[in-house]
Amino acid sequence: MQKNDERPSRPVMPARSSVRKKVVAGLTFIMFAFLSLTVYSIVWHRDTVAKVSLVNNSYLPLALGTSEIRATQLVFNTMMDRLADAPNLSGTREWIDAARRFRPSMLRKLSDLVGAKRRNAIPKKEAVFLAEMGRRLKQVERRYGENESRFQEIYDLMATGKIDEARVQIESLKRAERLLDRVLAGIGSELDHHITDISEETESQGARATWVLSILTVAVLLIAIAVVVTTNRLLWPLKTLQTAVARVAEGNLDARVVVPREDEFGALASGFNRMTEALAERDEMLIRSERLATTGKMAAQVTHEIRNPLSSSRSTRNS
Repeated sequence: MQKNDERPSRPVMPARSSVRKKVVAGLTFIMFAFLSLTVYSIVWHRDTVAKVSLVNNSYLPLALGTSEIRATQLVFNTMMDRLADAPNLSGTREWIDAARRFRPSMLRKLSDLVGAKRRNAIPKKEAVFLAEMGRRLKQVERRYGENESRFQEIYDLMATGKIDEARVQIESLKRAERLLDRVLAGIGSELDHHITDISEETESQGARATWVLSILTVAVLLIAIAVVVTTNRLLWPLKTLQTAVARVAEGNLDARVVVPREDEFGALASGFNRMTEALAERDEMLIRSERLATTGKMAAQVTHEIRNPLSSSRSTRNS
C-alpha cells in the first residue's frame, strides 16, 4: 500500500482588517471633506449674494426714494409760504399740485417694492425689518391722503378772499407736513443704519469665511496627504511579493515573504510561503524518487552482469 507523504494544507485564515476597506474609507473621507468645503463655500457665497442683492434691490431704492420725498418736502414747505404771500400766483399752485401727485405715487412704488421683496425667500430678520418699513410708509401715505382735503379747503378760502383763515390753515398744514418729514427722516435714518450694519456684517462674515475656508483647505490637504501616506504604507508588501515571485520563477524556492500583518497581504504572504514550501518538498520528493530509480537500475545492471558469468560457468560444468 502506497504511503501518502502529502501534508495536510493549513487553512488560510481570513484577514481581520481589509486593505480595500481602508483605502475606500480614506478616499471616501477625502471626498466628504472636499464636499463639505464646497458646500460651505456655496452656502456662504449664496448668503452674501442674497444680502448684497437685498441691499441693492430694496434698501438702496427705499433710501433714495425716501430722500427724494424729503427733498420734495423741503421745497414744498417753501412753496406753501409763497402760497400764503401770493395766493394768486399760478406757478406756485402748479408746483404744489405736482408735488401732491409725486409724493403718493413715490410712496406707492416704495410700498410695492417692499411687498414684492417680502414675497421672496429672504431671512426672517430682513422680512421683519421690511414689514416695519412698509407699515411706516403706508402710514405716511395715509396721512398724505388725509391732508388732501385740507389743500382744497385752503384753495377755497383763498378763492373767497379769506386770506387770514387760509394762512392759519397753511401753518397747520405745514406743521402736519413737518411731522411727516420727521417720520420720513426716521425711515431714511433706519435704512442707512441697516445698510451700514449689513455691510459691516457681510465684511466680517467675509473675513471669517476666508479664515475658515483657509483652515478647512489646509486641513483637507493634510488629510489627503495622510491618506496617501497610509495607502502607500498599506500597499508596500506588493513590491516584496513581486520580488519573491520573480525569485521563485528563477528557480529559487527558498524565497520567503515576511508580512507581519493580519490583512489580505498578510494572508497572501502566508499562502505564498506555504506554496514555496510545498514546491520545495515536491522537488525533494522528485529528487529522492529519481535517486531510488537510479539505484534500482544500477542494482539490476550489476545483477545482470554477475548473472551472465555464473550462467556460463554452469553450462561449462554440465558439459
